[in-house]
Amino acid sequence: MNGEFLRNHWSYLVGTVVRNTLALGLTVLIIISTSEDTTPGFVWAVGIIIFSVAMSVLIWLRTKYYFLEDEIVVTRNIVSRREVRIQYDRLASVNVERDFIYRILGATKLSFNLNSSVNVNRAEAFIVLEKEDAEELRDRVYARMYGTSPASTDDEPDAEKHMAKDYDSMESLVQVTGMDIFLHSFLGMRTWQFAFGIVMLIYSVVSLVESGSVNLLAVILFAVEFFIPALSHFFRYYNYRIVRDGDTVVISSGLFSTRQDSFKLSKVNYVKLEEPLICRLMGRAILEAEVVGTADQKGMPLLCPLKDKAVCTDLIGTLLPEFECRGETSKQSVSALFGIVPYMAVSLAVLAAIYVLLEDEFSGLYRVLFDGVIVLLAAGILGWGHLAFRIRTFAMDDTIALIVTGAFDRVSNYVLLDKVQFVDVTTSPAQRRYGTARCTMNMLSTTGNSKIRSGVFDSGSLESLSYEVRDRIIDGRYDFRRFQ
Repeated sequence: MNGEFLRNHWSYLVGTVVRNTLALGLTVLIIISTSEDTTPGFVWAVGIIIFSVAMSVLIWLRTKYYFLEDEIVVTRNIVSRREVRIQYDRLASVNVERDFIYRILGATKLSFNLNSSVNVNRAEAFIVLEKEDAEELRDRVYARMYGTSPASTDDEPDAEKHMAKDYDSMESLVQVTGMDIFLHSFLGMRTWQFAFGIVMLIYSVVSLVESGSVNLLAVILFAVEFFIPALSHFFRYYNYRIVRDGDTVVISSGLFSTRQDSFKLSKVNYVKLEEPLICRLMGRAILEAEVVGTADQKGMPLLCPLKDKAVCTDLIGTLLPEFECRGETSKQSVSALFGIVPYMAVSLAVLAAIYVLLEDEFSGLYRVLFDGVIVLLAAGILGWGHLAFRIRTFAMDDTIALIVTGAFDRVSNYVLLDKVQFVDVTTSPAQRRYGTARCTMNMLSTTGNSKIRSGVFDSGSLESLSYEVRDRIIDGRYDFRRFQ
């Protein structure tokens, strides 16, 4: 393709080389440390790093971006030729990212996301430019994305409403402090992950007291499963802000690396209100939205970090009032126990067998810790069964289905019926005698095909989900133009 083109800013090359060199260097150091003769390893290390740098430079030089009148074209011609074409009117969002290197070198990364299930976890294309050039390009892309939209109700053209603005000067819909982000990062994780991390921490302390040295495996597991994810979330969501500009939501956050995500409210498939056990005891919750086309590798867009539950529910009413469900709530049928009780019995039997086999292997503080873990697990199994039966509910009105799932971690899913792809209703022989069933709602999501499975309820109520989706299409209530 001939004509004017853009190339990634040189900071992209610097960042790629630095990251690859660090990763390769660490790998080589590990290999050399286990070898007696370090000379061959050093030679190989230098060769691999030189080759990596050369390939990075070649990719940087041979990747070109063309921003045409109706589409974006990205070409890469190295051994084979690759070409990506993205039409402006098919774009779901343009996100702004600035990692630590880009911020130092004054660059910005623009990610172009489609409303697609193919690359749901990463953008279809991206470009790195100087900050001012990136803002200008984002303006141009937005003008083409929304230039063919219906006219605005006021005097301001629709395309101009989506120009890059100073969103930092707009008031956030939710006031989030550094302590909120700290609690969200370290307490907002799933209960099993939090409990596992605490047990590994206690085990490390016990091993230090008993033997005078820390158990390395326990420390690694604590770091990998608890501390590092929590710290990553803290850096990721620090300085969190959420603003609304017309029908567009803009979320920005980050301490060292910053990110700004934007999406139209019409692109939201469902809203998820999460209440992990510890957070529920504190009266707090987390609000997320399922939006196809956000390309967020760290999960669903966060509408509200760990705050009082009332703050999250009020935000639903303010930001997404169409997701409020007014249907009558149904509790689980007694037939749900036919699945819960056997699962509990098998889990308790396995736990008892583990205790009998290993009880003689521990002594002193280790034995106390082992007994404590067994007791906690047994109590957890019994508590899980109670909560799994009690908290799962189902409700539906003309446009929204509210399915509450989980046990220790309660999750309320507010699902827009027009975004459901299909519904599976299944029933076991025992449930069939009571006229009950489970349903699985399938829809497109940021992680591919997303499924929400309900508890056990009246089969007729669950089957009405499929009928309602079908009837909305037949009688014309479903209008795809609302989601463009």
